Amino acid sequence: MLRNCLSYDDVLLVPQYSEIASRSDIDISTDLGRGIKLFLPVIASPMDTISEASMGIAMHRSGGSAIIHRYNTIEEQVHEIKIIQSLHNGNWEDLMIGAAVGVSGDFLDRATALYDAGASFICIDIAHGWLEI
Repeated sequence: MLRNCLSYDDVLLVPQYSEIASRSDIDISTDLGRGIKLFLPVIASPMDTISEASMGIAMHRSGGSAIIHRYNTIEEQVHEIKIIQSLHNGNWEDLMIGAAVGVSGDFLDRATALYDAGASFICIDIAHGWLEI
């Protein structure tokens, strides 16, 4: 069954008149639950070319979050979380950084180590939501 889909090339956003006088009058924050609040509702993908410590810091400074990818050892992934924490100046309660785990292999040890290292949330990372074991 074919469905109609749109891509970025198919959509044009045209600015319109707005009664909003200032950006400070709006709130685009989102609550992901259990105290995880993002001031910018954007999360960087857990891809090895995208989300490491530098992206985690940049996303945090912008009000969003990043999910540190799982394509390295547990120790290396924990190290990325610790780099973010060491560069973060401020209240630890507002630092929202995720970490990815798979669904097989070392996932339980990895999730435990990442939680203990200070990850705010764990992302179960499976390509396309499907896994055959």
